[in-house]
Amino acid sequence: MNWFSKLFIKKSQQNLHADKQQSSRKRESLNYFEKGQEKYFNKEKSEALLYFDKSLEYGFADFFENQATTLYDLRAGCLQELEFHYDAINDYNKSISLSKNDCDKYFCRSRSKLAILDYEGAILDIEKAIEVSMIDNEHNRIFNDQAHEQGYKNGAADFYQLGLQRVKMDLDSELESIQKIKNASSQEEKQYRQDMYDEKREKKLNRIKRR
Repeated sequence: MNWFSKLFIKKSQQNLHADKQQSSRKRESLNYFEKGQEKYFNKEKSEALLYFDKSLEYGFADFFENQATTLYDLRAGCLQELEFHYDAINDYNKSISLSKNDCDKYFCRSRSKLAILDYEGAILDIEKAIEVSMIDNEHNRIFNDQAHEQGYKNGAADFYQLGLQRVKMDLDSELESIQKIKNASSQEEKQYRQDMYDEKREKKLNRIKRR
């Protein structure tokens, strides 16, 4: 056997080994994803999160591109419930980049933006959710049908509109607090109001976890 034949056989063996490794990782990524789903729907969010992490680590988003948005949505839901809101926003960003015409993704992301006190960002997301809910596709029909069943005449748009009103009220309250600081009659009062404002915001933001 000449050197060229030996090299060809070696390369073939290496490629076969690499293919087996990739196939194994693909199966593992799917297995972790399915276990994560099971835990998620059993409301075991901490355990589900660990499985979703492993699924992504093993390349699920690359192996199963058509299901990647589902994985990011479910992991974002876990992160959101566990108060990892910055991480939840990152996952919703990825999911939206893969599926831009799913109205509920924007509304879900708005919740985490509100939690980190990004009122303007939350408002923009809900307004986008209302706009996208008008697009007729399979995802939006699900949310519109659910909203109609709950008595919302215009479907998901009406449901989101209520959320929009609440966030705008929160923003108005925030702006009112800032205005009171500006309108303080003395430096002492201004400092007092500023300290109270900062303490309130810090207390809310300290509840948010980071991974």
